[in-house]
Amino acid sequence: MEFKKTNLFRVLKNTIALLGNKVLTGVINLIFISCVARYLSQDGFGMFSTILAFLAFANIFADFGLSTVVTREIAKDKTKAPELYGNSIFLSIGFSLLAWIGMVIIAFYLGYSKQMMFLIVLSGFTIFFNSVISRLTAILSGFEKMEIFSVVGVVLSVFFTILGILFLRLGLNLGGMILLMILGTGVTSLVLFYIVQKDFVKFKPRFDRKIVNSLLKQAFPLFALIGLSILLRRMDIIMLSKMKTMQDVGIYGVAVQLNEALGVATGCFMGAMLPFISSQSKSSLENTYPIYLKSMRVMIIFSSFLTVALFLLSGQIVPFVFGKEFALSSQVFRILIWSFLLNHFAGPMGLFLIVQKEKLKILMLGSLLIICANFILNLILIPQYGYIGASATTVFCGFLVLIMKSRLFRESFKNSPSLISLIFKPAFAAVLAGGIIFFLKDMFFLIPFFVGLFCYFIFLIMFGELKIEKISEILNLLKVTR
Repeated sequence: MEFKKTNLFRVLKNTIALLGNKVLTGVINLIFISCVARYLSQDGFGMFSTILAFLAFANIFADFGLSTVVTREIAKDKTKAPELYGNSIFLSIGFSLLAWIGMVIIAFYLGYSKQMMFLIVLSGFTIFFNSVISRLTAILSGFEKMEIFSVVGVVLSVFFTILGILFLRLGLNLGGMILLMILGTGVTSLVLFYIVQKDFVKFKPRFDRKIVNSLLKQAFPLFALIGLSILLRRMDIIMLSKMKTMQDVGIYGVAVQLNEALGVATGCFMGAMLPFISSQSKSSLENTYPIYLKSMRVMIIFSSFLTVALFLLSGQIVPFVFGKEFALSSQVFRILIWSFLLNHFAGPMGLFLIVQKEKLKILMLGSLLIICANFILNLILIPQYGYIGASATTVFCGFLVLIMKSRLFRESFKNSPSLISLIFKPAFAAVLAGGIIFFLKDMFFLIPFFVGLFCYFIFLIMFGELKIEKISEILNLLKVTR
């Protein structure tokens, strides 16, 4: 085993670039969503959440898994960039149109109001722009230039957040937010297109049947896997919007938004790892195993404390961020925070299963079965328990996903330590820190949070989980076998 400084620099640079982008844009987006919730009220925010759920499905279909394939293939061989660029853009336009039509048909079938239908149709313009943005960021990721779209994302997020707050104050409300989304995605796609065109790859419309078939063949398992993941995360909102009121959707949607905002930092960490893992896996799958252990440690340490702390402090945090009108959302958030924990345990495993390719079909089949379980449970629980039933279903299905990924991962790395052995010390430290937070929870939530965080790290050091050499291992994410 030999540590490679150049590899460490690559991942640190990429991680910092993505982290800066995701954290800053995540905070900005949370501020914006908070303003939207306060101005739109429960009913209006419920409609907004439902539209976002439809767009999530449509954007995944429009992308069709091509962004991950483009990033992976350019990371392996940058000379392929021009042909991948031209052909993937051609595909994205076609899939975007199909996604838009499909979204409108489903919304019409579900029988939403005329106002809701108009807003769903109007929001479809963002599908085209988001598809192009995904393709352009995939190219930049393949060239490991994450800092470029990070800077663009932060600057434009600040600008459009200010503009959005202005729209709300002028009384444009929900329609204004949809127009803002169209404007924001349009401008972002134009800026990124100019940068890629100028400094990386010249765009030339292409349709090479062989390349298109190859892209679709590689992308389909990823599309199915990511699509099923989105179904798990968004199907409950659609079902809730039909079985209950938009007020219920608004209460549930606030908790969902806050829960997803927590995954920003680790999401960009995984995104920074993908190009490197793809390139390392070419020589030997075993080269990627040390990276798994270190990335898993990062995920466990990060998510264990946050889950316990936010579970205990949610009664203060949710009303503080979204207003007292959404105080009931704290009940939902207390449940959904456990899905945050399960998703972070499963995250590194899923990333390595994607790189392996041969496990994708099994992963896809298992995910489909979990989707069926999710649908049935929501069908049973939502009519009786509303957003509480939807939250419980999300957590249960997250547990099933973790079990599935864990079993598939251990088939490839039979000597890997059990998940329980990796979790035990950080989880125990988090519970002890949680006891301290519990006694301080009547104070303003930032005080018990940071006191608990300090104690958490003290406990980790006491348990030997944060020895100097282990901290070094976490930082040296790219120690690989020659």
